[in-house]
Amino acid sequence: MKIGKSEALVLPNGNSLVWRYMDLDKFTRLLENQSLYFCNAKRLSDQYEVTIPRSTVQIWRKQLAGVGYSPEDIENEIDIRLNGWQYGAMKDLTLINCWSVSPHESYALWKIYLGNKPEGVAIRSTLGRLKSAIRSGKDPYTETLYMGKVQYRNHLKSDELSRFSIVTTKKTFYKFEEELRLFILNSPLSEGGNAPAYDIALGRNVKVDLERLIQRVYVSPFAADVVRNRVENLLTSAGLPLDIIRDSEILDK
Repeated sequence: MKIGKSEALVLPNGNSLVWRYMDLDKFTRLLENQSLYFCNAKRLSDQYEVTIPRSTVQIWRKQLAGVGYSPEDIENEIDIRLNGWQYGAMKDLTLINCWSVSPHESYALWKIYLGNKPEGVAIRSTLGRLKSAIRSGKDPYTETLYMGKVQYRNHLKSDELSRFSIVTTKKTFYKFEEELRLFILNSPLSEGGNAPAYDIALGRNVKVDLERLIQRVYVSPFAADVVRNRVENLLTSAGLPLDIIRDSEILDK
C-alpha cells in the first residue's frame, strides 16, 4: 500500500517507538485478519475530532462582521466555509487508526484502551517497522495512506487550514496521548472521488505484514497470569515467535 507525504504532516524519526493498546478480542482479530482496523472518523468518541476548532470559526465571525456582513450573511458564509472543499474536513469520508509515540508504556493508555477489561496487550513497534509492515501488507485496495503526529492546539489560523491539518489537530487536553495518526482520505463523488468497494461508514481493515509490524507484545499489567498463555497461543497460531512477549513493567494487580 502506498504511503503518501505532505508538508502539513509531522513525523518522528523512523526509530521512534510507537504503541497500540488493545483488549484480547481486538488483538485476536488483528492476528487472524493480519490487518489494522481503520474506523470512520464519525465513530470516534470525541465529537470535536476532525472538525475545525470553534475558536477558528469565532475569528471568522469577527472578521466578517468587521467588513460589514449582516448576522444572517455571516452564518451563511460560515456554512459555506465549513461545508466547502477548502475548509471541509469531510469527516464521514476519513478513516483513522491511532498509535502512541513514546519511549515507554503509558499507565493512562492501558486504562483508557482496555476500559474495564483487565486482559489485553500493547503492541510495540517503530515508525520504520510500521511503514514497512503497511507497504508489505499486500492490501487489495489502491488507496493512499497518510500518517502524521497529532498537534495539540485549540486554534488553527485560516492559512493553516487543510484537510491534513484538520485531521491531525486535537485539543490540548489530549496531549498525554502523544498520538501518531494513520488515516485514509476519501473524496466525495462530486469532487471526482470514487465510491470505495467497502462500507466506508464502518471503516475497513488494512492488510499488514505482522512479522514486520510487531516488535514486542506487552501483556497488560492488570491481567491474570494465565493471560500470558493465551497470548502465547495466539502468537503461535499466527506463526509469530514467542520471544517477542514481554510482561508489563507496571505492577498494578
